[in-house]
Amino acid sequence: MFYIKTELSEGVTLRSEITDENVFTMCPGCGCEHQVNLADVVDADDGLDLYGTVVLCAECSAKRLAEREEE
Repeated sequence: MFYIKTELSEGVTLRSEITDENVFTMCPGCGCEHQVNLADVVDADDGLDLYGTVVLCAECSAKRLAEREEE
């Protein structure tokens, strides 16, 4: 089991299991919060870079793909 651990105050710690249903990120395009499955963003060669990886929401992804197709 993998989990996050956050100390809320001295002696009070929050632990939450990481699952494929409770990981979220903010879209760098529009700022909306959306759910992410970490298995989908793991790079086979580079592994998982939690600091350098960004995930667009579905709407911003579609918009970016449409812009690339127009070029």
